[in-house]
Amino acid sequence: MVHYHKGGQSNYDVPKTAKGRRLVSLTPSTVVMLRSLLQRQQGESLLCGYTVNEDSLVFRYLDGSAILPRGFTWAFKKTVHIAGMEGYRLYDARHAHATLRLRQGIHPKIVQERLGHSRISVPLDTYSHVTPGLQEAAALRFEKGLDAARQTEATRQP
Repeated sequence: MVHYHKGGQSNYDVPKTAKGRRLVSLTPSTVVMLRSLLQRQQGESLLCGYTVNEDSLVFRYLDGSAILPRGFTWAFKKTVHIAGMEGYRLYDARHAHATLRLRQGIHPKIVQERLGHSRISVPLDTYSHVTPGLQEAAALRFEKGLDAARQTEATRQP
């Protein structure tokens, strides 16, 4: 994490909890985009005189300096404004990710791990508005499984 201090100094600290530092799988399109960004930054680094390595920040200015949290928030707000989505906060993107994953039938334990929650009860309680649809989907899936089992059993009988 990048922390900004008075006088223009910034430092990098480890996350507050062990769950704050975790591996999460990325979509293939995200990996392609990040690799493209890395290549672009490697080219820019040659022109601007900074080094790009595995410890380099993903989000930074052209001179290689860190985009601090308030700068990132400002850029997000500007993007939201241009998209006509006034009032949409950066934290809402996290909430939307969790809601979409649960609606897609992703197990709540996976959602918990991706978000870094300490207990599975946190996403289950926070996103309980999503679960009624999940209950219906689970019932339909169960019925399809029963139908398939009945058909298999019927084909086995002489």
